[in-house]
Formats: sequence, structure tokens, C-alpha cells
Amino acid sequence: MHDVVLEFPGMPPLKAPHMPEPMLDRDDPAYQDLVYFCSHLPKSNGIIVNTFDGLEPLPIKALTDGVCVPEGPTPPVYCIGPLIDEAGHKVESTGVAECLSWLDTQPSGSVVFLCFGSTGSLSAAQVREIADGLERSVQRFLWVVKQPPIDEKMKQTDELGEDFD
Repeated sequence: MHDVVLEFPGMPPLKAPHMPEPMLDRDDPAYQDLVYFCSHLPKSNGIIVNTFDGLEPLPIKALTDGVCVPEGPTPPVYCIGPLIDEAGHKVESTGVAECLSWLDTQPSGSVVFLCFGSTGSLSAAQVREIADGLERSVQRFLWVVKQPPIDEKMKQTDELGEDFD
């Protein structure tokens, strides 16, 4: 299954493991839910996507050009990300303001943005490795990091301590 490459109109090839897990197992109860959702997408009033054009121009163009919905008009596409806090945590506006202010002072196209989203769980060791690589790259970066889970199955998090300031 890891070698299977999927082709979608208007998109670069995608390896099967990069698909949502339920789409890889037809016996998974969520598989039918995803198929239902996707088949009814053209009937929706709009598509909300947790991204922005500068981050994922090809998928957004495929959506807006109707490549993904060949049997009818594509509903409007609303790119709202990646500044959504799904968990409802209160983000201090000063922190956001500081980040935006810092970004405004950087040369255009010079900052690497990393965000693995609410479903992207990394272990503490993985977070440390990525941090080390970013620091060694000597590139400007803005990284949204959530605390790694204590237990992958439970998705509970532990305090990272001073290493992750």
C-alpha cells in the first residue's frame, strides 16, 4: 500500500499513506462517511478550507476551477487558515500581534512557516529534531507548535518545559 500513487485531476501525484487513514480501509466505519461527504460536496453552500492560496495554490485552483466537482458547479471556496484555533484555547492577542509585526519586518518570501495543524501530533523527540534542524538552517521561520502527546492513543499532552520556549 505504501508504494501506491494516486492521481487526482489538477493535483500532483499523492502517495496512498498521505490520504486520511479511513480512505485506505473500506472496512473502516469512517470510510463510508468520507465517501458520502465527498459525493455531496457539490450540493453544499460553500467549501471551507484550512489553508491559504500562497501555501497550497494547486489544490485551491483545482477546487475553484471545478476540477474536483466535474458533475456540476463548484460551491464557493473559502480559505480561512491556518489561523484557526480549533481547541478553543485563548491566544493572547499580543502574541499574535508580535508575530504579525515581526513578519511585516521580514523581506518578502523569506520566512518558512511550519504548522502541522490540529491533527499533526509530534513526539517531544520529533519536536526537538525539527527545532534543531530549523535552527541549523539559519532561515527565518515561524512555527506553530502544540504540545506533544503523553500517550499517542489518548492524545493527552504533557508540559514541554523550558526546552520549548
